[in-house]
This record gives sequence, structure tokens and C-alpha cells, in this order.
Amino acid sequence: MKVIPSILFILFLVFLVSCDKKSSSKFSGQKAIQQQIQALVSNADQDTLSFSQKKILLDSAITLSKKIDNENLLWQALANKTVLYIYESPDSAKTYIDQLEKLALHAGSYSYQGYAASLTGDYYYGKSEFDRAYFNYKRSNTFYLHHRDSLRVGYNLIRMAEIHWKYNDYSGSEDIVTEALKYLKSAPDSTYLSQSYNLIGIAYYQNKNYDKSIEFYNKALELTKDSLAIIVLENNIASAYIDSGDEQVALKKLYSLLTSSVLDQHLDEKALVLNNIGYALFKKNKGDGLSELQQALRINDSLGINDQKIKNCLTIAEFFENTDRQKAISLVKKAVQLSRVSKGIDDELSGLKKLINLTDGEEAKKYSLEYLRLNDSITNVRTNAKNQFAKIKYDYSQELEQNLSLKAKTAENKLVIEKQKTTNTLLLSAFLLTAALIVFLYYILKGRHKREKLEEAYKVETRIAAKIHDELANDVYNTIAYTEHTDFSIPDNRVKLLDSLEDVYSRTRNISKENSGIDTGENYTAILKNMLGEYQLNARKIILAGIDSIHWNTVEESKKIVIYRILQELMVNMKKHSKASLVMVRFEFINRTIKIQYSDNGVGISDEKTIFRNGLKNAESRIKTVEGTITFDSNDSGGLKVMISCPV
Repeated sequence: MKVIPSILFILFLVFLVSCDKKSSSKFSGQKAIQQQIQALVSNADQDTLSFSQKKILLDSAITLSKKIDNENLLWQALANKTVLYIYESPDSAKTYIDQLEKLALHAGSYSYQGYAASLTGDYYYGKSEFDRAYFNYKRSNTFYLHHRDSLRVGYNLIRMAEIHWKYNDYSGSEDIVTEALKYLKSAPDSTYLSQSYNLIGIAYYQNKNYDKSIEFYNKALELTKDSLAIIVLENNIASAYIDSGDEQVALKKLYSLLTSSVLDQHLDEKALVLNNIGYALFKKNKGDGLSELQQALRINDSLGINDQKIKNCLTIAEFFENTDRQKAISLVKKAVQLSRVSKGIDDELSGLKKLINLTDGEEAKKYSLEYLRLNDSITNVRTNAKNQFAKIKYDYSQELEQNLSLKAKTAENKLVIEKQKTTNTLLLSAFLLTAALIVFLYYILKGRHKREKLEEAYKVETRIAAKIHDELANDVYNTIAYTEHTDFSIPDNRVKLLDSLEDVYSRTRNISKENSGIDTGENYTAILKNMLGEYQLNARKIILAGIDSIHWNTVEESKKIVIYRILQELMVNMKKHSKASLVMVRFEFINRTIKIQYSDNGVGISDEKTIFRNGLKNAESRIKTVEGTITFDSNDSGGLKVMISCPV
């Protein structure tokens, strides 16, 4: 009787071991397939493979991922296949973009959805459908901001800035790149940061500010390790030197670049270097440079790069303008024809402008009419594009705000449901306790607010008195003493007296202006801009962003005054102590709160500077009166960073 239970027990143990072996075998098999998928995706990234070979590897990875039902590996393989098609077979890419968007939505991942939207933007960017590209980059950033992926946010902003640049909106491009820098400075990969500096350099170059252009090209160069990127940036720097009239420095750089073996693998960039050498030689001596210009044209002709051929033709035409007018006209006409093929509107306009100057009579009139028609047309297109981009940014800001508001309402509804589960007695007790607490807090806060206002008024009076004593009293006394002991029959003495009185008057007016009343009506935005702009000098640039996006008419008068005074105190302290050459003030409206970010590249916060510290304390006292907050910190590169938050 005891034998049967023993046999059953042994059989049970055998069954357990068997199951365990099957489970272990299944686990090992899945792990091997996962490793195989990762190897397939990794191998498909090799530059030496053809498009078809890469496609076969990625298709195998996708099939295996579906077989083991691994969503992460499926995403990785499909994303790589989508990138492959976008850059090597764009006409067939849309199918895989749609599949990737669908998979990202199913996964519910902000990271996946952000990447899918960004790739959609890349797809439309490559097709020159810039409005759709812009929309998708903006859409992508709504996901990446949730995911806190600053590197990808920065990438999308760079692409958006490039779109503004393509529409000749250089100031809009600079604003967005400046925003991108905020996300990229802390990113581990400096590639996009280098691209941002390059774009800012291009914006300054287009605005003919060559010194600033060179400054930002050099910043990009410091962050670049890629050999080709270094050549591109050095060539950009040389272009800026040529246009600024320093051909000798440009030629030294360009001849050095020409010796690089990298150019043998990138003939298109070699043609650009040769074109710049030819143009620099021509500008230096009108008879030189033709050989290099023609060599650049031959390279671009063999490569079929129309954009560069256009620039070559226009530059060579300039060489022949005074020696062989017909040849110059022929070259410009060729450039115009190539521009129409490649849809290079700006190059076509440049060519038509040259033809107007090179021809006479009816022919010149014909080119003038073509120029006016094309210029009016492209101006309207670019204006409409800028308006469309502005609308995209506004619509997404509104949508984001609505989403946040909806989440807040959902949370509030859940709280109400929880409260309804409690008994009536508890609700009544809580209500009475809350009411008593509110009344108590009301009187406490009212008294505190009154004290803070009195303290603020006293501080203002003390500050004005100190300024009058420190800045004016001695000068007034000296002026009086001067009048008592000076012979005013001498003209120079009278002039000196008038200068002294003018100086005293000017400083008195400044003190009055800093503490005078503020117009908080319809003109408030203009007055605030004007006050901030007064601190801009040749050696100091003030950048304002987002100030017009705030609906100031809905903001309380007291809060407008506090914001104005705090910014005024920050600017005064900056002027006196920070030695900043660049100041950025950004305004945003988020969750019914005005967010203001002030940053400069000055000396930053210094405990030894008592006056500067007191200025910051005044700002803290002011913001507390409107239940706001203010924080002070140092930028990564030095300088001061201030975050102001004021609820409305």
C-alpha cells in the first residue's frame, strides 16, 4: 500500500523536471532570436552594403520580431527600415512611415511617437514640403518634451530653424536656434549644438554681420571632430573673410583646406573651396582666379550639382563683366536656366538682377519685368509660409495648454468622487474647519501683505534717498562751490558750469524715471520693450522672445508693475555689475502663469558685491507681493540665470 504513493511522487518529480527543461529551452531559444535580431539591425547599418542588402537584413529582423512578439525589437527594426527608405528611396518611404506611426500609437510611448513624428518631418523636409515638415517637427516636440528628451527636441528645433532660413526668415531662424541651445547645451552629444552655432553663423552672414558670423562658426568648429564638417565650417569662415574684405586671411585658410585628402572623397566640397579661392583671388586682383573658378565649374558639371554650378557661373560672369560682356551675359543666362530647373528662386533672382545690369533697352526691360514678377511671387509665398509656421506654433501651444487643463479637470473630478464617499457628518466638519481656517488665513495674509507693502515703500524711499545722497549731493555742492569762486566772464568756465548742471539734471531724471509711475494700459507692451531696449549698446545685445505672446490686457495692473520693476532692477544690476555682452529675456504663458527667463553671459552672482545682492533681494520682495516666485542661478558657461513665475 505504501509503494503506490512513492511511485506517484517520483512521477510527479519527473514531470516537474521535464516542464522546467522545456521552459528553460524555450527561454534560451527566445534569447538567441533576440540576439539574432539585434545583429541583423546592427549589420544593416554598415555603409558598405547596398540598399537591397540592407533591406533584406531589416526585413528578416522585422519577421523574427513579429514571430517572438517583441514590440521593442520590432520598433527598432521598422524604425531603421523607415530611415533607410527616407534617405535612399523616399518615393516609397510613406508606407513605412505610416506603419511606424501606427506602431508608436499602439505602444503608447512618448519616445516612439516623438521619433515617428520627427521622421515624418524628415520625409517631408526631403520632399521640400516644408509646411508639413514644420508641423511634424512641432508635433514631435510635444511628445519629446513629455519624455524629457532634450537632444531630440534640439534636433527638431534645428530643422525648424533651417526651414525658416530657407524662407529667408533669418531672424525667425535665429530665435528658434537660440531656443534649441537651451536644450542642447546640456546634451551629451555636441553634434546638434555645433549645427546650432553654424546656423546662427549663417544668419549673421546673411545679415552681413561677418564678425559675429565668424565668431559662431568658430564656436561650431570647437565642438566638431568630423573631418568633413571641419572643412565645411572652415570654408564658411573663409567666405565671411572674403565678403568682409580680408581676402588674404581667407586664402591662407582655403589653400590649407585644399591639401586635405578628405576633399578627394568629397569633390562637391572641393569645388566649393576652389570657387572661394577663385573669388578671393578675383576680389584681390581683378585679373586672377579664373583657373580655380573654371576648375570648380568642371567638377560640379561632372557631378551634376546644379546649385553649385549656378554659383560658379555667376562668379565667373562677374570676372568677365568688364572684359567680355557677351560671355558674361551667356554665363548668367546659363545660371538662370539652371536655377529654373533646380527651382532655386534666390539664384534666379540674382541672375536676373545681373542681366538687368549687363543688358540695355528692351532686353533689360524684359529682365526687369521678370525680376519684379518673380520677386513679388516669392515674397508672397514666404510671407504666407511665415504666417503658417506662426499658426502651427500657436495651435500647438493652445493644444498643449488644453491637454494640461483637461488633465487638471480629470484629477479634480476624481477628487470630488472620493469626497462624496465620506459621510455627511465628516463633510460638514471638514467644511466648518476649512471655513475657519480660510478666515484665519485671510486675516493673517492680509496683515502680512500690508506689512510687506509698507516695507517695500520704505525700501523704495530709502533707495531713492541713498541715490540722491550718493550720486547727486556731492556734485550739487561742488557745482555751488564752483559758481562762488569762478569768473564767468570766461566762456570756457560758463560751458563747464552748463555741462555740470546738465550731468546733474540727467542723473536726476534717471532716478525719477526708475521710480516714476508706469502706464499699464494698452501701451504697456511697448513701454516694457522700450525700457529693456534702452540697455542695448554696440557692445551689448538684448534679445527679447515671446513678449508679444502674452495677453497683457488680461494681467492685473499690480502684477504688470511688479514684472516691470523686477526686470528694470535686473537690467540696472546687469549694467552696473555683470559686464554682459549678451542678455536674453524669454516670456512664456503656461498654466495661467507668466514665466520669464532672464539670462546673461556676465560675471554671474558674486557674494562680495553687496549692492548687486540687495538688488536681488528687492526683486524677491516684489514678486512675493503677487504670490509669485523668483530663483537665481548661474549659467553653465558663467553669467546669471533668473526664473520668474507670476500667476495670473
